[in-house]
Amino acid sequence: MKFIKTVFTIFILLIAIVGHSQQSIVFEKTYRTETSDTVIMALTGAQTSDGGYLLGGYAAYGMYLAQMMFFKIDSVGNYQWKKMYGSLPCSSNMIHDMEPVGDGTFICCGEGTFSTEGEPGDLKPTNSMIMRVDENANILWHKEFDLGYHEELSEVALSDTGFLCAGYLTNFDKMVDELLWITGDFEGNFVNEHTLNYYDYNSQLIRGVAFLDEGNFVMGGGIWNNAVLLKIDHQGDTIKTVILGSGFPEAYNVYDISETPQGILFCGSFSDDFVAHNEYLAFYNNIDTDLFNIYENYFEHENEVKYSGCQKILNHNDTTILIAGSMRTIGRGVDFWLKKISSYNEIFWERSIGGIESENLRDVIETKDGGYLIIGESESFDQYNSMYVVKTDSLGLGNYTSPVEEYEIPVMNFSVFPNPADSYFIINSNNRYSEIIVFDISGKIIIQTQTTDNQTTIKTEHLPSGVYVVKSVSEEKVNTSKLIINH
Repeated sequence: MKFIKTVFTIFILLIAIVGHSQQSIVFEKTYRTETSDTVIMALTGAQTSDGGYLLGGYAAYGMYLAQMMFFKIDSVGNYQWKKMYGSLPCSSNMIHDMEPVGDGTFICCGEGTFSTEGEPGDLKPTNSMIMRVDENANILWHKEFDLGYHEELSEVALSDTGFLCAGYLTNFDKMVDELLWITGDFEGNFVNEHTLNYYDYNSQLIRGVAFLDEGNFVMGGGIWNNAVLLKIDHQGDTIKTVILGSGFPEAYNVYDISETPQGILFCGSFSDDFVAHNEYLAFYNNIDTDLFNIYENYFEHENEVKYSGCQKILNHNDTTILIAGSMRTIGRGVDFWLKKISSYNEIFWERSIGGIESENLRDVIETKDGGYLIIGESESFDQYNSMYVVKTDSLGLGNYTSPVEEYEIPVMNFSVFPNPADSYFIINSNNRYSEIIVFDISGKIIIQTQTTDNQTTIKTEHLPSGVYVVKSVSEEKVNTSKLIINH
């Protein structure tokens, strides 16, 4: 049964490859202000009805002079306009996340204030902020919550009738963090506020939220060095809480969460002893909707630095999943990576994107043409830090300039070359004993053979030009690669 599901997944993916990869718009753009003492930065975004994108973030002009910013670009990345909101001076005015309602409007969450109380020069409070805007960034309504010394709503998820926004607040009295989430309806007529404090720990925050088909929400985040998962009903009341990790010296961080056909997928970074060796491993773990049974999955390290983490999950209707993250490097700082996997943990493709300096991943959204818009910031293209936006096709390919080198994993290395192939291709693998399977565009098995060598040559003169999938199946691991045959 699992093999049949795998074949079906590959068939759906190949249809998506043929249907989208040649039609996608791709671009790489940086944006910044003309002066060195100001900055504009996008933290999130969504596609608009005209094919362009509405980005949300902030613009800063100096200390306590930051405003919430909406930044509009067209379908090929050309700047169109921007709008600013928020009272000044304020320590922070930012849009952190936004989700489309489906009618051309968006629910946004963040931090800041519209308060005009006090004298003009008085520092305004940093409150948690929720608003609904249209495609022109006109505010339809907004809600502001003064619940602590400092607050931030960093993630939003939508149900059929309303929203859940989550983040953290810093308590007035004890100056420690608390988990914060707020539920409400699309019209902003009612809201429910909820906070949770675990033993006065610092660094308590929610980073990922998702709506479940059963009608409840699930949230993921961290409490000091532990991960936390919470199941929440539509009113915001807690159904179940699970703490993962054993604490110091472990570091277990959850950054995003999503529902899949197999349950709930949450991702982040893990270190069994971050003090001793400062290594972090990217993970994407499955757990059932009752938050009970966990199935762990870890990616191999991307390079010799051994410091990587998963940050975003996109769950697709064809049962495939895109996971995005970041990795540290020697000499370049930080790069992005994207991995397309099946719901059975097979990697279909993976990409790395980065410049000569550091990049910081903020958000990834799926676009209407089947591609992806990657939102971040970069130090690689201008003298100063710039807003960095990359649009790829459905395979994660585009015209981005990236010097990221390929890193060969010393254990269980797997490669297919030449690719594209003509009369033959070669499979390299550290595992000598495996089964090689080649699928065509319909998911039909074209070649199936056993190998006992580290290098295997497969003849392809009899195969028509086109897109294929090559799988190497062993007791230890399943490796997958796309293959293009071009006679």
